[in-house]
Amino acid sequence: MKYCAYCGASLPDESVFCPQCGKRCVESTQHTPAELSHSEEPAAVQPETQASQTDNENKKRVHGFFSVKRNRIIAVAAAIILAVAAAVFLLAGNRSSSGVPSAVMNSRNSVVRVVSEYYDGTATGSGFVVQNDRNNTYIITNAHVVEDSPHTVYILHNNKEYSADIYAINTKTDLCILRTDQAISAKALPIVDSDARQGTAVYAAGYPGAADNFSDNYLDSSVDSITITNGIVSAVRSTTIVSYGTPVTLLQINAAINHGNSGGPLFNESGKVIGINTYAAFDSQGIFAAIAASELTGFIRSNNLTYKTSNGLQLWLILLLAVAAALVVAVILFVARSKGRESKKATSAVKVASAPEKKKGSRRAPTIIAAAAVLLVAVLLFSAPFVLARAGNFSLAGKLVLIPSLTKTVDEHLADYIIAGCKLEDGDYTGASNIFQTLPKNYLNTAELVKESEYRRALKLADNQEWDDAVKYMTSLGKTGYKDSAEQVLKIRYRKAMYYLEEKGNELAAYEQLKALSDVGYDKATAQMEILREAIYQDMIAYYQAKDYDKAYERSSIIGDYKDTEDYNLLLYLRRSKLSFTYKNNSYYMDYAEDRQKIVGLVEKMGNIEGAMDALVGSYRIAEEFLRGTWKTKTGGYYFKIDKEGSASYNIPLIEKNKKYYAIENGQLIHFNAYTTEKGSVVQYTIHPVSHDVIKIYAHKDGKTYTLYRQ
Repeated sequence: MKYCAYCGASLPDESVFCPQCGKRCVESTQHTPAELSHSEEPAAVQPETQASQTDNENKKRVHGFFSVKRNRIIAVAAAIILAVAAAVFLLAGNRSSSGVPSAVMNSRNSVVRVVSEYYDGTATGSGFVVQNDRNNTYIITNAHVVEDSPHTVYILHNNKEYSADIYAINTKTDLCILRTDQAISAKALPIVDSDARQGTAVYAAGYPGAADNFSDNYLDSSVDSITITNGIVSAVRSTTIVSYGTPVTLLQINAAINHGNSGGPLFNESGKVIGINTYAAFDSQGIFAAIAASELTGFIRSNNLTYKTSNGLQLWLILLLAVAAALVVAVILFVARSKGRESKKATSAVKVASAPEKKKGSRRAPTIIAAAAVLLVAVLLFSAPFVLARAGNFSLAGKLVLIPSLTKTVDEHLADYIIAGCKLEDGDYTGASNIFQTLPKNYLNTAELVKESEYRRALKLADNQEWDDAVKYMTSLGKTGYKDSAEQVLKIRYRKAMYYLEEKGNELAAYEQLKALSDVGYDKATAQMEILREAIYQDMIAYYQAKDYDKAYERSSIIGDYKDTEDYNLLLYLRRSKLSFTYKNNSYYMDYAEDRQKIVGLVEKMGNIEGAMDALVGSYRIAEEFLRGTWKTKTGGYYFKIDKEGSASYNIPLIEKNKKYYAIENGQLIHFNAYTTEKGSVVQYTIHPVSHDVIKIYAHKDGKTYTLYRQ
């Protein structure tokens, strides 16, 4: 009788398949089942038996639990489940029951209250944490919250008080960083990498001072006391906080901001800071403003601090982890299947002695997959600096250059490119420009980055009041048409003018610069120049009345034909000059009689200007021209006369009569013997013209005043 070579069951002679185990048994053995059970291995299986075995294995591959098809289904299902779970997690946590995003509600825990104490009162504002270390917390707020040097600054958080000092401040951008004397238990808030766009939903948070009226706890700083108002970004603008300051990017918003909110964060829906609330930046009802995030990050970096850019895993990262997890599940299932199959074979009661050696491809598969994964990660890590550098993220690219020598072998310029980019991000614009200029001009976007470095360098020079260098570099860029460099030249010159006006108090220098800008059509300068010109005019009159003619003349000479400035200019020139001069062709020349007559005629028409007539006797030649002729009292008893040759005669009492020469200066008639020296000179009269035909002469001899009339 025939028996199955696999299970030992008896077989009909004509049977091809075992009715018990279902295997193909063309070649069978004559052993009894008992004998077969004591056998270590079945008889050699012929090719037909091998074919039967292969068919059954194929069936197992199709129908077994660890089948390839089922592995794929499970892997895809795992990826979908993880992705859906991540999405549900994110969406479920996006909004709280109050309608405000949960991320915003959580972020408010890092908002603090800033209190500035002065000798005449207290001012409050808001701020938020940007960095924490073991001993200190760094808080950013508006500069105007701590302006005018308060004698004490402290921070309130969850009704706890912390002393603070000013770590860094920039009044031109209205930003300030405070440092506490001990760490605050609050996380640093993440700040976005780029400015918000028009239409972005925003949430303004802070401690409005007026809200204290609704609390029994003065200066309440509990989390629940933080107010949150929502709105959108209405517009993105660029303006200056102070007239000579740096142009600052402002977000115009319709989320209400009140006194005390200054310095508080402006959030987006993800709970990231996109700006800092700045109540002082606006003065119109319903229009509010916040300084944009780019200003914050630049200010933080420039003061050697760091800031967060993320408040948790992003959706793309979660999805990436989900896919990676699905791949891991697939590999595990694949390995489990392989091991399960081998284990089942090892425990079989029968082995085919003559079966050909099994292929090892399936055993190597997990190793190949693992090696491929490691290689993929290595390639990604190696290529990351290239990708990040091209995208402009130099700091992260620099951190991922793990083997500089290998990177340099692949691209000899990349390392220097990244170093220059890091310097650009850190504010070392000169260093960045120097390195970029050593690279080939056609390497990546090096040529543009050279210009960008110079552009930022010029703006930084302007921030440091190095106006001339700033204008020089920006003018050079303007010739290439880079960005708005041509317009920036005008802005920097305007800032320089306002700096001289507001910081230096030099109105004259400011006016000259504003006038030069006005002449090239810079409207902002024209408007400011008009205001300043009136102020200079009033100063001129004040100095003239105070008889400080030099300062009055400084002002009259630069404001041109404004109002009656030309008249004052002539009077001041007459009063200041101690030499003989004449007025000709709108300029002053020496000693022509006909021109002296014109000057006298001009001055006489200025009778409505205080002291105009006195100017006619301010200098010798003009006084001689005006007084030429005969002047007598009404009774005719006293006279004063100057003839055509300039000789003078008079019978008004004299102190001394034996002097040889006379001169008239500053309204005084002086006698002296030596023309070249004032030694021994005597002041005889003080002359005051009343009108063209009337003068008054005060005689120092008898202390009397004589009124004389032109004959």
